[in-house]
Amino acid sequence: SVFKNVGLQGLDSSKLIVAIWGDEGLDMPLTGPEGVPLFASDHSWLKSLVNSRHQRNWAKIDRFTTAIRQMEEPVPSAEP
Repeated sequence: SVFKNVGLQGLDSSKLIVAIWGDEGLDMPLTGPEGVPLFASDHSWLKSLVNSRHQRNWAKIDRFTTAIRQMEEPVPSAEP
């Protein structure tokens, strides 16, 4: 799998919620303990870092949705 964690929850027989957690997240402080920006002179580096993570995530989501669309329809159950 290209994602760390994928969840699927059914609301009813026709509605599903898909939750996806990937490894391209970015969790970091933008200011120090005194409130001073940590990347004041590195805006272009930070922008590049965030955009590259977004691009990788979107590529993975595109591959995931393509795979879902290629899945066969499930065979209806004989049970009521």
